[in-house]
Amino acid sequence: MNATSKVSLLTPRKRGREALERQPRASLREKGKASSVRVRYVPSADEACEIEALRRGDPEAMDRLVRLHSHLLYGAIIRLVRDPDQTQSLVQETFLQALRSIHTFRARSKLSTWLYSIAMNVTRGYLKKARRYEVLSEEEIEQLQPHFTAWGRHAEPQASWNPEAVVEQHERARIVREAIDRLPESYRMIVTLRDMEELSTAEVAQVLGISAGNVQVRLHRARNVLRQRLLSYGPGVIQ
Repeated sequence: MNATSKVSLLTPRKRGREALERQPRASLREKGKASSVRVRYVPSADEACEIEALRRGDPEAMDRLVRLHSHLLYGAIIRLVRDPDQTQSLVQETFLQALRSIHTFRARSKLSTWLYSIAMNVTRGYLKKARRYEVLSEEEIEQLQPHFTAWGRHAEPQASWNPEAVVEQHERARIVREAIDRLPESYRMIVTLRDMEELSTAEVAQVLGISAGNVQVRLHRARNVLRQRLLSYGPGVIQ
């Protein structure tokens, strides 16, 4: 068999791999750099104007800030605090801190993302002083992760889990809230922001000051823990 016939027998995958191997190393490095570049956030003209008005101390801009974002912050904080009066106080503290530090905001994220970040820091400080539940340790988190056989299958039967269906009934909602409250603070905030407030993974990473990969890992582990703890109430709870 001649060289030409050998080449013709290569599968498309093998031909693609050989072509990649022949590609200059420099161009491969440049391609890798291009794929890892993060797109810089650029505020809209309206948002830029609002930010500038806030920096000037414009009372109307301050009123708009509170009116547009207070319900979002309230919804996120109350899921962590479970106390309406305390939530109101933390929302107010969030806006006070935001207005005091607006001159430091560089508009590298959405204004709402920056507010969420302040709100989570304020809430984190409160939760450290007012812990209502004995939270799970990292060892307990690990024990509640799924186990797999040598063939890569679940060692125990796995029930499907639909977070939206879980909260449809009042009793189920109470069970879910208690299960979430038992999560360590960092896991609880990620579940709240990602699954309940429906922020994107990138936005959650910005709010909490961690990498997107870290958000994905913790969210996956937190969901596994919630699934296992809810199963202890019976399979019907997570259907």
